[in-house]
Amino acid sequence: MGEAHAPAAERALVIGGTGGIGFAVSLRLAAAGVEVCVHGGSSKERLEKTLAAIRAVGRTADGFLCRIDRVEHLVEPIRQRLPFTIVVVAFGPYLQGALTETTVRDWVRMSELNLALPGAVISLCAPAMQKAGYGRFVLFGGPRTDGIEGFRAIGAYAAAKTGVSSLVRSAARQLSEYGITVNAVCPGYVATEYYDRAELARLSRRMPDGQLVTADQVAEVVERLVQPGAAAVNGAIIRIDKGV
Repeated sequence: MGEAHAPAAERALVIGGTGGIGFAVSLRLAAAGVEVCVHGGSSKERLEKTLAAIRAVGRTADGFLCRIDRVEHLVEPIRQRLPFTIVVVAFGPYLQGALTETTVRDWVRMSELNLALPGAVISLCAPAMQKAGYGRFVLFGGPRTDGIEGFRAIGAYAAAKTGVSSLVRSAARQLSEYGITVNAVCPGYVATEYYDRAELARLSRRMPDGQLVTADQVAEVVERLVQPGAAAVNGAIIRIDKGV
């Protein structure tokens, strides 16, 4: 198959696009001229704020709310809105705690929503991309989950996020002939509204320059990965953590 070319009108789905890094990704893609479909959890206010911010830069956007407790909850809302040329999965619950304190339900939730969910999203969205001969996926790993490591406090979460690296490389191998790329970013400590001021200060002290990575810095990398000219970057797992 020859070199893939992006369609004239690109359309992106950003799962988890109303807060933190996902919000920054939604705005970045919209500012780049992409029509964005924003998924939010249960807050209509946050979704409307995101769509208003996108429209403020002169772009069109739509969105939907779907609280995700099971992968199946997201299937029909996505199916109804296909096709997309870009899909970013910026959603995934975090869990801190010793393995001896991790419940069976914790294990199932970490595995399902951090690994099975992005896998299912690829399975849902890739067929339309294959037919079009073009597509871009960006998934999210966790801190230092680009390789196999041990963690004292986030064992269950990290195990699922490490699996994302294998998913990305498998999907990249299977879909590359259709002009589709699949990559992941692994942010470290990122300054978002999900941390309180004391925690932000504590985490900042762990950084070499005393500054946390910003959500927009992560979004900038995502934007580059989904550009038509990034076709050679496929199956990549990119750490965004200032080397910490």
